Amino acid sequence: MKEGISLLSAKSGCCVRPAVIVGSDQLYVGRNWLRRPRVVIAVGEPISAPRGREDRKGWTDQLASEMRKLYAEVKSSHRLEDVVLPKTPQERWKAGR
Repeated sequence: MKEGISLLSAKSGCCVRPAVIVGSDQLYVGRNWLRRPRVVIAVGEPISAPRGREDRKGWTDQLASEMRKLYAEVKSSHRLEDVVLPKTPQERWKAGR
């Protein structure tokens, strides 16, 4: 994860809410034109802005950790199948061959 969001948060003094969107990559799959894919959006608790320059890396790591935690919660609470979970471009390429 890039540290740009920590710089914006530090400069503005604003909190950041971690968020994940799962299933949006299925909106543009050809087989889903006739049925609606399941898209889940989850938003976490606000994380206060980093205090100083040296704190930005730790803050970014904390934000990434919170986003991974949200993703795991969404996956388990909505019982999402592997079909709707996002795939890397390499995995999509292999599946298409």
